[in-house]
Amino acid sequence: MPVSRMSSYVGTPSPPIGLRLAAIACVATGFYSGLGRIAVAPTWLAGHNDVPAWPLLLADLTGACLLLVAGVLIWLRRRVGVVVILASVALSAIVRLTVGLPIRSPGWPLLAALALIAANIRRLH
Repeated sequence: MPVSRMSSYVGTPSPPIGLRLAAIACVATGFYSGLGRIAVAPTWLAGHNDVPAWPLLLADLTGACLLLVAGVLIWLRRRVGVVVILASVALSAIVRLTVGLPIRSPGWPLLAALALIAANIRRLH
């Protein structure tokens, strides 16, 4: 009986369902927040003369990219993904405070992702 190549392949096990949902929520939040910033950027840059819009735009886009990276890290079961999520939220808050705007709270998908990650923290490496 011939042995196929795939029978000798040992892959990494897929993450638990809670971490999968958390990773998907991080990626979806990062994608849609970045897409939303790009969509409103032209009118936002033209309309806010009293508040500098470039730092806010760059911080929000950087935060969205950090959430995309965090989703991949959580999918790969890395604890540094939690740090990247918190850095993304902190970056937006610090820039908003520096410019003089109120802090926005993270959206409910990101809060749900953090709750799912907290429930499965022992499964992260």
